[in-house]
Amino acid sequence: MKETAAKDKVWYSHASQSGNATGRREGSKHLQVHVAGVTHTALASLHLHCATGIDPDLLRCFVEDICQYHDLGKYVPDFQHYLLGQGAYDPVLKQHAAFGAQVFWQQWKDRDPALAMLGWVLIIRHHANLPDWNGLEAWYSECANRQRFERQARKVLTQLRAIVADSMLPLGPQHFAWPEDQLLDAVDDWMYQPHIAHYFLCNYSFSLLIGSDKLDASDTLRYERKSIPHDLVGRYIAGMSKGAVPSLQNRQREAARAEVLSHLHNQSILDQKLFTLTAPTGIGKTLTALDFALQLRQKVEAAEGHSPAIIYALPFVNIISQSLSIYEEVLAEHGLVLGHYQYADLFGAEKTTPEQEQALLDREDLDELIDRRRQQLESWQADVVITSFVQLLQTLIGYRNKLLKKFHHLAGCILILDEVQNIDLQQLPLVGAVLHCLSLHLNARVLVMTATRPQLYELAWEHILSSREIPRPAPLELLTSHKDYFRQLNRTRILPDLQLREEPEEWLDFLSKTWTPQYSALIVVNTVGHSLLLFDCIKDWLSDQGYETPIYYLSTNLSPAHRMQRIQEVRKALSQGNKPILVSTQCIEAGVDMDFDMGYRDLGPLDSLVQVAGRINRHNDPARAASPLYVLHSGQCRKIYGSITEEQVIKSLHEASASHGPSIPEQAYLSMVETYFGATSDRASFNPAVAIFEAMESLRYCTDDPNTTDVAAFRVIKESSHCIALFVPYDAPQRGKADIWPATAALAAWQQMQDSYGEARKQLMAAFRLRHQNDFQQCIITVPSSLAGAQRLQNTAEELWEGLWLIPPAQLEAYYDSETGFRRKAEKQSYADIF
Repeated sequence: MKETAAKDKVWYSHASQSGNATGRREGSKHLQVHVAGVTHTALASLHLHCATGIDPDLLRCFVEDICQYHDLGKYVPDFQHYLLGQGAYDPVLKQHAAFGAQVFWQQWKDRDPALAMLGWVLIIRHHANLPDWNGLEAWYSECANRQRFERQARKVLTQLRAIVADSMLPLGPQHFAWPEDQLLDAVDDWMYQPHIAHYFLCNYSFSLLIGSDKLDASDTLRYERKSIPHDLVGRYIAGMSKGAVPSLQNRQREAARAEVLSHLHNQSILDQKLFTLTAPTGIGKTLTALDFALQLRQKVEAAEGHSPAIIYALPFVNIISQSLSIYEEVLAEHGLVLGHYQYADLFGAEKTTPEQEQALLDREDLDELIDRRRQQLESWQADVVITSFVQLLQTLIGYRNKLLKKFHHLAGCILILDEVQNIDLQQLPLVGAVLHCLSLHLNARVLVMTATRPQLYELAWEHILSSREIPRPAPLELLTSHKDYFRQLNRTRILPDLQLREEPEEWLDFLSKTWTPQYSALIVVNTVGHSLLLFDCIKDWLSDQGYETPIYYLSTNLSPAHRMQRIQEVRKALSQGNKPILVSTQCIEAGVDMDFDMGYRDLGPLDSLVQVAGRINRHNDPARAASPLYVLHSGQCRKIYGSITEEQVIKSLHEASASHGPSIPEQAYLSMVETYFGATSDRASFNPAVAIFEAMESLRYCTDDPNTTDVAAFRVIKESSHCIALFVPYDAPQRGKADIWPATAALAAWQQMQDSYGEARKQLMAAFRLRHQNDFQQCIITVPSSLAGAQRLQNTAEELWEGLWLIPPAQLEAYYDSETGFRRKAEKQSYADIF
């Protein structure tokens, strides 16, 4: 068959619908341009200071070639016919990923069989999730179809000269041979001695490929990180404190910051990869950590020639926006800050005014613009990224394509994890081990911050690392005098009263004896059901007593929009000198900047008790010294946290009371928590954490065997199969306020979009994503499916999407209360039954 001349032939990687009346698809990007763009982006993103066991020059060649070959199958005529909708094509032969993978193997098998095999897997899976390498033989026979490959090869060979001229790849007929069993032999050789370095090499290379592919396919430019002035935090603090009389707390903050920054003068600071910052709540860890990170970043730039990403991870979405606004103020125009979390706004200030929003809506390329912004956000194209533990840890310990596209930004980064005590105790060894390995293999610098010092690296060493050829973690404590800071504090005291009080009336009786209206009070319990019953009980009592004390409620029973509004209302009340009561669940514990006069906490993990203490006399007012936090016992601790936690926290409180009396001073918190973690870790079961680390070593990403632990088993938040999602159409007209979120508009836009087709649907979807998506998400709550109200809704309500049900607007008041959220209290009254 005569070849087509190179100059006459054009191959495309992507196509789009043309604007003519025929609706014909047209090629939108030349294949050679796309491949060159992917390769350039991947190589520009490559961090060569890694230690994955591969020579840096060889790693660079490997990454370059997996990018060069990943779309080679798109040269097959059947793919081009399918892409453009022109001519007949075989749906089997249009599949392109496996073809490039086979040719890559032939190119690399003699150079490095292990990398040849790795590249084969990554190219085949570049549109999918990573597989279970232990089942590769069965998967190989299914995905790498020999007959398909040979038919594709015959078609490619008829125009090989033109393809070589177009792709600039050194291809010859010998590269289109079937690999036989050599490839599986290479898999066996590589897997003979599993090692965590294999995991980091695999995920890192995969991330470079798929991240670059997605950026180029959406025409999203790779962000070139800026060099940021190292003294921005100092300037910011000086501007804020100008003319103010220094308080004791501010003097302590400055002293702590100076001590942390003093470590940057150590000549060996760049050799240190693990850091801890242990400090009391309210000592200014957020700004101190950013100051340290910016100054360390400058040193890394000078020594290693690259600008590290600063990645700041927090446990809860409701405190990310708080930190994001602070970081944006500090950096101003000096660097790009992205907040990557569930309710992140793609356009932010760009659509502040109606005119700006309309200008965006009028853009013909709005849909493409939204895709580019989403790619920018989800692939962490920024100098500083503020994100959630869920996003960070399920990327770091992950297998999903969508999450792994940002994995490569962890290489060489400065990673800050705040409030790490909120990580599940049973996951601590795994997280500590993986963070240590991230620093070893991808040259990341990791700063872990907490006020309660969970044994992250100690548990990692004891349960995972000590049995492997991995050096022991040796983190550097940046606030070496942290014990002195704890000893100086007298903001709060813990008063345990562990008599069992199961009924809300018993809690109310205790409250009536310890609280008066001159004090603001925070009450934190373990379950939504407990909080609802207690809130109603206290609210009725306040009314009966004739008190005008404002009382507020906060939990996940409220929609996210209502929760954010509630936090703002309470903050405003406190700032105006009012004395409110807030009844809440654990969602208030960490990072939320509120300052109450006193508090009550249901028995729970000791670090959680200390976190609630951090919301009391937070600003260290001497007039409120030794403000009380009462610890009560409803019997719920065992059901939520397990018997081990309950037994150990009771033991810790009794021991502290024996040493300090019935009132445990703040100076004793640190030693009490350290003793608690040490004793708890001796008894808790860490087998699941160990099993997931073993799965990572063995590249057992996702299996079909329910009895086998894989990487896919890791979850930051345990998902419940006994819950349903509900859309709450609660809006301003029902409340008589014009400044509340537009739930009705978001719901109408969603329904209009779902009822449309073709080009109209595409336009409506773009408008929904621009105007309404964030509002829509903030109207969704999750409730137990066992509740009678939830069951009635599933039987009668509209299902907006798979698993998402609409509370009918006409029946909203019957199912949802803007003060307390989903109505569930009338259905079940006991703590044992209610969630």
